[in-house]
Amino acid sequence: MKASDYFDIARDAILTNRLRSFLTVLSIIVGVFTIIVLSAVSHAAKKEVLSSIEKIGSKLIFVMAGKVTSISQAGRSNIDLDWKTVREIERINGISEVLPQIGTSSIVSLKGIDLNTYVYGVNEHFMSVRDYVLSEGVNFEKIDIDNMNAVCLIGHGVFRRLYQGESMLGKTLFIGKNGVPVKIIGILTEKGHNFTVDQDDRIYVPISFYQKRLFNTEQISVIYIKTESEAMIENIKTEIEHILQKNFKKEAENFTVRSQGELLSTLSFISNTFSVLILLIALISLLVGGIGIMNVMLIAVNERMHEIGVRKSLGARSSEIEVQFLLEAVILTIIGAFAGLAFAFIAQFLLVLIVDWDFYFPFRIAALSVVISILIGLFFGYYPAKKAARVSPAETLRAL
Repeated sequence: MKASDYFDIARDAILTNRLRSFLTVLSIIVGVFTIIVLSAVSHAAKKEVLSSIEKIGSKLIFVMAGKVTSISQAGRSNIDLDWKTVREIERINGISEVLPQIGTSSIVSLKGIDLNTYVYGVNEHFMSVRDYVLSEGVNFEKIDIDNMNAVCLIGHGVFRRLYQGESMLGKTLFIGKNGVPVKIIGILTEKGHNFTVDQDDRIYVPISFYQKRLFNTEQISVIYIKTESEAMIENIKTEIEHILQKNFKKEAENFTVRSQGELLSTLSFISNTFSVLILLIALISLLVGGIGIMNVMLIAVNERMHEIGVRKSLGARSSEIEVQFLLEAVILTIIGAFAGLAFAFIAQFLLVLIVDWDFYFPFRIAALSVVISILIGLFFGYYPAKKAARVSPAETLRAL
């Protein structure tokens, strides 16, 4: 029997039952599609976040209220950072800039336009520590912080939503339910998203103004510390931990002190864990598809008893029957794999247009998906193929 004959018979068998063939390969399509799309999304998100963090530099330390583990975000804490701690941290040798920060969501309005956004209190070191750039206007000065000046910097997203065809510098925003007036002195360049967080949908005001005149609070949720050199980070971290221990006693364990390098390691760990989970979920889908293929092939064996009997009576060997059914199972998985790849390629292209990420298609993972699909076809198609090969002429006569 020629190789082309095997393929002709397999093609006819698959096309004869188009709907059943489609439903058979659907799990394979979903499995491969899931592997490719989520791998691409995971890669793009990881690249985006790591890039935004690395831009800030490797000489940064974070002090946060709440405990952070290697696989979680900052937890809630019943105690907040305070100005005494900020002042003591500022006196540590080897520190170039300290940025205390607090933020919340709020209503803002400008000339009849109302929107919900996030308002943050910061100091004059905000732009250099957080790697923001002005497109227009000026940054805060120390006098703005000292005098609680009612001025603000607006993110590019807020600018787009409030823009009315004229320069916004010098315009007055009204923040909060009480409509506290604040003068716009600067507009930030576009920063983009960090995971699902829009870094442009924000307004920044002097932290003293935020605490005393906007929200009447003494809270500080995070302190960013920029060191003079990377080599000093561990020593500075130790000194910060001593300050927290001295100021908060037993409550000191409710704060987290992390360096930029540690944060990058944590994000890489989370991303890698997420990738493994994606792979496991997709493999389960492929295994389900394999079981479906085995069941359908067993049904096909029972339905094609007459065909098997005729071929055996004409001299077909058991090995040829086995190869025929095994080939059909493998062809079904290959069709499913390449259909999944095609849909994943289209989905990734559409995601690039929507999210504005760089196009990334994981070709190695795609090749691996095809190989796994073929192996699944071989594994789950073996038993039905073996059963077909063992069918005796007497059994085919009883099936008539």
